[in-house]
Amino acid sequence: MRLNIGCGKKRKKGYVNLDIRPLPGVNIVADVAHLPFKESSIEEIFAESVLEHCSRIKVVSILEDWIKILEPKGSIHIICPNLRLLAEKYLTGVLTTEKYVRQIYGDQGYLENTHYCGFDPCYLVGLLKKLGVQYVELIDEQLNNNNLYIVGHK
Repeated sequence: MRLNIGCGKKRKKGYVNLDIRPLPGVNIVADVAHLPFKESSIEEIFAESVLEHCSRIKVVSILEDWIKILEPKGSIHIICPNLRLLAEKYLTGVLTTEKYVRQIYGDQGYLENTHYCGFDPCYLVGLLKKLGVQYVELIDEQLNNNNLYIVGHK
């Protein structure tokens, strides 16, 4: 089973699409901090624009739980704002204050759309390795919307 965590309106074909809101096309409504899956039951986790919406105090335990439900040799794909890149673009005038603030703190159009933590490539790669992910690869440090894309394998 492949899981698209926090899918929102970006549902993926061939995945179980999970979100905290009961949107059209969402297969499972659940909080990303309390996933209803057994240990080693998920082949792949895809989490785009999700982790930054979690409390920085809970990020480690959330990632531990995500990794726990991965099958041996399963993969985890994380796409999230790249704080280092955003800061560089803001300080050099590439990003306006308005765009920078929106990227750092989220759209805030509804309760769950607020950013509570942030990552740069070094921090997220290090965190995943510390949590036992064997092989972690930075796929893209400048993905669309100033996001980074990291893949890890259990």
